[in-house]
Amino acid sequence: MTDQPAPLTDDQAFAAEIVCVTEFAAAIPQQLRARALSAVGPALQARGDWLRLSSRKAVADAVLVELKRELAALAEYENTITWMTTCTSCARVLDSSIRETERAEKAEAALARVEALAARVAAGHPVQDNPANLAAAIRDAARTDGPLEKAGD
Repeated sequence: MTDQPAPLTDDQAFAAEIVCVTEFAAAIPQQLRARALSAVGPALQARGDWLRLSSRKAVADAVLVELKRELAALAEYENTITWMTTCTSCARVLDSSIRETERAEKAEAALARVEALAARVAAGHPVQDNPANLAAAIRDAARTDGPLEKAGD
């Protein structure tokens, strides 16, 4: 006899679906969620029905989850329009190029900060007196995750 998991009850299946909806709903832009929620109320009223706000939110999120693939395709198409092209592959290449340019600019700025720090240390800046301060200064100068800054800013 093999150990088969017990089939999910209706409540368990519903709970699993709610988790799926909740995870995707967190990634839905607030404005889109608000528009979907705003559409649920009038649709219910037209039928003479009513749901609590939390239930209307769940319905709106479930609809958006169901449309996830179409929404992603729409976002990709809007991105091609932003790049003034009809070629989605071209838009992806342009997106990648922009990301790489930003990454390179951040890396160059970090390198410039490290070089400026090295020059200050070589000139006898007090940061070299304390190894912990020097290590912290090097880590701070080498970071690439913050806003783009030039050395000396």
